[in-house]
Amino acid sequence: MIFQRLTKYGTQANSHDWLKAIAILLMVVDHTGVYFFPDVYGYRFVGRFSFPVFFFLIGYTYNGLRQDTPADSSAWKDYYANLPAAVQKFVVFFWAFNIKSDLMLCLLLITVANYVLIQDVFPLNILATVIVCRVALYLMDKYHILENWLLASWLLLTLLHVPLVFVFEYGGAAILISMAGYLIRQNRRGEIKAKTFIFLTYLMYCASQMIFFPATFDYLVALYTGMAALFVFLSDYKLQKTYLLPNVTAVNYAVMFISRYSLYVYTAHLLAFKITAKYFI
Repeated sequence: MIFQRLTKYGTQANSHDWLKAIAILLMVVDHTGVYFFPDVYGYRFVGRFSFPVFFFLIGYTYNGLRQDTPADSSAWKDYYANLPAAVQKFVVFFWAFNIKSDLMLCLLLITVANYVLIQDVFPLNILATVIVCRVALYLMDKYHILENWLLASWLLLTLLHVPLVFVFEYGGAAILISMAGYLIRQNRRGEIKAKTFIFLTYLMYCASQMIFFPATFDYLVALYTGMAALFVFLSDYKLQKTYLLPNVTAVNYAVMFISRYSLYVYTAHLLAFKITAKYFI
């Protein structure tokens, strides 16, 4: 079952797989610093590069609403038919945004764990931020905000960033970076508005790090420089189906596993770190 899902889209890790796997690994380094070495800024510095990659891919891979319904799925059809009408509407809403039950269950599991371990429930975990970004992209696409109000939306989300960051992780910055990924996917690289939006989003993200992760001048210079290189790379990103490793290797399969099971890798390591830090350190 795992092998079939792993090789559903071929036996070669593509550039999406590599980016997502790298983002997950950087996130693990970041969480290592959060839970075990809070005074060592090097871990947190590495982690700053995980979030932009992850949410860039959310925007880049966004394809609009699903056209089918749970009633069309052989796995869901009978189960869906027995649900109350109100619950069916709820299920259809999340189904349309490709927000699957395992994502919701992992989010619930982490939220409950935070409550039981007497840790902050808010801001909601980054899995909630994923849901927010998918819904936001749909609304912006439907009402042509990405065409007519691009820079105005940047200003609004920047102003709302600080209050939003206390509701769900990364706040307005997450939505902005996912919007940048969507713009790149739509081949709007050459537009002045799109270039300006991506540059302003870079500045906004770096500024938010100064607020929530204050550090020395050398740290900030390295962060701004590294983040600039990352944004330049992402701005010219295109999906490559065969990427880095032309043949099937152990590394290739490891990258595919981390990428295509990223939700479970993320949830498992985060819960393990939380419990270990709470009861064994």
